[in-house]
Amino acid sequence: MLRQLSKVLRQNLRSTDQAGRYGGDEFCVILSDMPLNRATQAMDALRDRFNALTYDQNPTLRASLSIGLAPYQPGHADSISWLNDADLALYQAKSGGRNRVSAAQGTWLRSV
Repeated sequence: MLRQLSKVLRQNLRSTDQAGRYGGDEFCVILSDMPLNRATQAMDALRDRFNALTYDQNPTLRASLSIGLAPYQPGHADSISWLNDADLALYQAKSGGRNRVSAAQGTWLRSV
């Protein structure tokens, strides 16, 4: 699964985007110079592409992605606070039924 996700990320991200494994089954993607609404669309499309994958070993297997987005805010004290916003959005996506994109906006969350 992780190899497949890595492949989908490489195929669907721009050359200016940065992606890396954050830990376990979590990845962090930085979509530079992309407005939040466009990032939401891009990640939703990536989620759809990943969900459409089939696996020869088990054709009935389907994987899903829960994605949390957080725009960079000048008020973020450091990268950890930015990552915490994305993490909160991720947990909102998971608690909202999984396989969805949620975006943090300031101090409130919006499910997409």
